[in-house]
This record gives sequence, structure tokens and C-alpha cells, in this order.
Amino acid sequence: VLENEEAFTEEISRLLKETQKELSWCKRKTEIIDEVEKVTVDESDFIEAVDTVVVVKPDGVQRMTSLVYNNNKDKFKGEVTGVLETDTTKGIALFTRNGQFMQRMAHEIENNSIVNPAEDLHKTVKTFKYDDDIIYSTTFDIGQDTGLEVVSVTAKGQVKRAKLDSSFFAFTQKGYLTRSRDYNGLKIEGDEVIFVDVRPTEEVEKMTLRIVKNNQSRGTLVNCNDLNVQGTSGSGVRKINVKPGDTLRVEVKE
Repeated sequence: VLENEEAFTEEISRLLKETQKELSWCKRKTEIIDEVEKVTVDESDFIEAVDTVVVVKPDGVQRMTSLVYNNNKDKFKGEVTGVLETDTTKGIALFTRNGQFMQRMAHEIENNSIVNPAEDLHKTVKTFKYDDDIIYSTTFDIGQDTGLEVVSVTAKGQVKRAKLDSSFFAFTQKGYLTRSRDYNGLKIEGDEVIFVDVRPTEEVEKMTLRIVKNNQSRGTLVNCNDLNVQGTSGSGVRKINVKPGDTLRVEVKE
């Protein structure tokens, strides 16, 4: 067969027809491709759960093992706004002074030495301005409804309660929001967030804030269960009158 071109062609033709008959049950190739294109993969399913510590600074984040952190935490330079003991499958939620929210996947934060600088999110998140700072952070389960709410208080005395549902924590392919979104709309000129707390809804409903003006002994009590839940662009409701030069301190009254 190999030496005779005509016999070779006939044998190849016969084999192809047999193959076509055996595979007659198979769908057209284009249909198979269409089905494959519809397959979605959750990246978090391929992340190995490894205990880790994420350190949050006003301008960014860095990650390390708990051993490295515990043995070297006295060597930190600069301000630290949060230390999150978590694992690499979790999400990291970041809240800024200007009412913006950002997020990262823990496993995508570079694992480095405690003496190395934190990843500067001013450089990687275009909407995170250099005059803004991260003031609060927490962890959450990726791809699940968190059941969490965020309570925030501003320097002008606005108090806000908002839900953090699963759509709020949607990730881009890069693992963080390149376009951050509001958690507080800050409608008053010159206002900024001075207090943030994230808790499950059932805890927020039992939560009472004590807002103290100018370090006075008495403060204004705010029952969070009395607050209406607002959308992400809302700015809250006025709970204390603030004059130019006044300063506020917020405490959670357990």
C-alpha cells in the first residue's frame, strides 16, 4: 500500500469513511466549541487555602506568613491601619477616608518580607487618589453573600448604614476593582469619613454608637437599628450638629 499511490489513496479513503461512521453520533465541531465557550471557571476554586497575615497601610497592602509577622512586627515603618489574620482564599475589603471602597484577593497580594514596602494601590487603582487614605479593612468570603453591613460616620456628623451584598464584592480578572465604588456618597463639601465598622446585619441591629464632640464627657447616642439602610451613593443622616473647628470621636457602645 505504501509503495502504490493509488492503493494508498483508496486505503486512506476507506479508513476515513469508517471513522466518519463510528463518530456519526458526535455533534458538529462548531457546536462543541459553542458549548465550551459557555463554561465558566471560578478562580477561587483553584486557590490553596494557606494561613496568612495581610497588613494594611494608608496607601496599600502587603502579605506575609504569621511567623514572619509575629517575629518582626516591631520593625514596621509607618502607620498600620489594619492587621488581618486570614487565608489565601479570602477577599480583602478596603475602605478609604473619601468614602471609596476597594478590594483585593488575599492570594494575589505579594508575599514578601516585613521590611519591604507595601503595594501602593495609588499606582494600581486609578480612582484611589493620592489625597485619600485607607482607614479600615476586613475580610470576606469570595463569591458568597456576606450578610455584612457597613456603618460609617463622617466629620460633619453624618451616620450611614449600608449593605455589603455579593454584587458589591464582584471581582475583575485582575482581582481588584480598578474602578472603586462609593460606600459613602459624602454630599457635604469638605466632609470625610472618620469611622467605619463592618459587621453582620444582626450585630448592626444591636449596635449603638457614641459620638463625642470636642472630647467632651457627654456624647450623642445613635442606635443603628433606627437607621434606614441606604444605597452605596447615600451620605447618611445628620445625627449631631458640627461647627467649623469641631472634632468628633466615635465609639461603639457594647
